[in-house]
Amino acid sequence: MPISDVIPLYRLRIDTPRLTLRLPHPDELPLLADCAREPIHAVGEEPFENPIGLGRPSWSSAPPADRARKAVQVQLGEVAKWTADNWHLELTVWLDGKPIGVQTLYAKHFPVTREAATISWLTLAQQGNGFGTEARAGVLAFAFEWLEARSCRSRSFNTNGKSVGVSERLGYREDGIDVEAVYSGVARTSRRFRMDATDWHSRSRPSVTVTGFDDDCRTWFGIATQAARD
Repeated sequence: MPISDVIPLYRLRIDTPRLTLRLPHPDELPLLADCAREPIHAVGEEPFENPIGLGRPSWSSAPPADRARKAVQVQLGEVAKWTADNWHLELTVWLDGKPIGVQTLYAKHFPVTREAATISWLTLAQQGNGFGTEARAGVLAFAFEWLEARSCRSRSFNTNGKSVGVSERLGYREDGIDVEAVYSGVARTSRRFRMDATDWHSRSRPSVTVTGFDDDCRTWFGIATQAARD
């Protein structure tokens, strides 16, 4: 029996003009591990959060073997602890059949709030080609058009210009700032961004195709089945 018969999330697939976003099957996890071994950002940069007290650089600056292990652990862990009230959809970003990063869509109490958030990473070699914008547009399309989200959030450190640029290109609105203490013992300011469903539908978007979002899959997100909707 294939794992997709047990966990319908593995049937879910989001296709954008150049990319495919989907969960890696168990036998594909070594490919994701190899992807995570590649540099995620330039030496000396710290674009990701790492709360003070952990006493080490962020995951993205960890040794390649540590990044590979953690990427696989996150994939397995988020599926294992998934509930309709608290979920992280850790979609691998595939380009020509090879992983180039991860695009996450996550939410708490989604059936009530209809609000989700995103976070992502791409290998350094694949940055600057518009893939980050395209991958996030893919999950936003899924959120707004298939999950019928009311809003989606994102957050980036001021120093993470690439992530901020993606939010601005896609039409998010500024939503305030946060000041956080990170592993180095310094305060860093992050910018919050928000997009509502009306913002998403207010402009033309790239073509996105979603397959595998059947009634079994819908229940994992706490969304009414099609029969109940009809």
